[in-house]
Amino acid sequence: MPGEPVIGREHYLFCGTLIALIVGAGALLTPIANRPLIPIPGYMSAFGAFMVVINLLLAALLFSRGVIEAESSAVRLGATYFFIAVIFVPLMAAFPGGFVTEPLIGTHVSSVWLWAFWHAGLGLGIIRYALGREATKASVPRSILGAILIVTLLTLVATRGLPWLPAMLADGHTLFTGFGAFVPPAILATLGVALALLISRRQPSRERLWLIVALVAACFDVWLTYRGTARFSVGWYVAKLGSLLTSLSMLVSLMYDVTALRHRVLLANAMLLELAHRDGLTGLPNRRLFDQTILAEWRRAASKREPISLMMIDVDFFKAYNDRYGHLRGDDCLRQIADALQGMIRCPGDRVARFGGEEFVIILPGTAAVGPVELAASLHAKLRMLAIPHQGSPFGHVTVSIGLVTMVPEPGSRHEDFLELADARLYRAKQRGRNQTEADAVSDPVAVSA
Repeated sequence: MPGEPVIGREHYLFCGTLIALIVGAGALLTPIANRPLIPIPGYMSAFGAFMVVINLLLAALLFSRGVIEAESSAVRLGATYFFIAVIFVPLMAAFPGGFVTEPLIGTHVSSVWLWAFWHAGLGLGIIRYALGREATKASVPRSILGAILIVTLLTLVATRGLPWLPAMLADGHTLFTGFGAFVPPAILATLGVALALLISRRQPSRERLWLIVALVAACFDVWLTYRGTARFSVGWYVAKLGSLLTSLSMLVSLMYDVTALRHRVLLANAMLLELAHRDGLTGLPNRRLFDQTILAEWRRAASKREPISLMMIDVDFFKAYNDRYGHLRGDDCLRQIADALQGMIRCPGDRVARFGGEEFVIILPGTAAVGPVELAASLHAKLRMLAIPHQGSPFGHVTVSIGLVTMVPEPGSRHEDFLELADARLYRAKQRGRNQTEADAVSDPVAVSA
């Protein structure tokens, strides 16, 4: 898969352990594979229904990925699993007890041949997937139509063509008799070639790793069915678990990819949201986030009848600073002021933001007038200590003017009026000579000398 993350060691360990368990189970069950068990009513019907549904789901997911990502290999793999889903329909119709007591099409032998075609088709489909090139486009409609036509042809061969096929079922019970005994080894050889092609790929992927698990499970299925020699034997029953794992392993892989992709999308969205709400120069919340925050805090203060304070801060003579020292130094000046503002915040609910240009704002929820006035005085003192040179200012260093408002909002009042009042106080501070704080009527104006 293009852009797929590096496979972690734990993934290799999990898949390797699963393969070891499959191989070990096959070795342990081989001696007792032909031990007969009683037929379980509905077992094959439930198994067939599950295989149709899960393989259709797999095909749909793979086809969707192939179309969205323009990935031909996913379309080819989807065609393989769609083939499995489709061939199960005639297989169940031919199996005695699949839909009804007697076969609906062909004879008992037809279902055995369709079983063989299913596993051979899986191996050939994986070989096609492994050898295919991404440059060769694969069409979903053609893949679907091709799978249906192939299954139709194979169904005709397994039903009408039985007289010309090797015997596969003796006395209505024993599987793979006569020349039919060569069919399972031939299928195993096909699956082995597909397995070797996947293992030989230089660039491993999570998808191919799980396909290897699927092929090992398919070999487990074919081997135990072959060694079981009859339907409803230990090998026959357990082999169906291998069939399920053949499809489930790929479903697990796709679900893992979907989950991992969702996680990456959530992280990317969170990062984009953070970038959208952050000022690129100072790292402070930007105007967009400030507008959201002030509205929320204003409504909260109105509902609880609590005071809220707003400080609107403007860097004095900043245009002259840029003209004299250049915009890069101006950017650095703004960053230092932003750091000073952020460092003065003590309460968790207080918020600093860049309002625009050389203007900053501080929201102080639940704060009466005295606290913000003291904070404003501290900011002036902090800038005096920083002493950022500014020859274009009558104060000789960078200073700020501050408009401060503290209110207890009335329910239904507008926060825009609150902003306008703070802006008016800031304008008055600048008119009175800058480098000072102009507060509202709740607290007396505070002038700060150079």
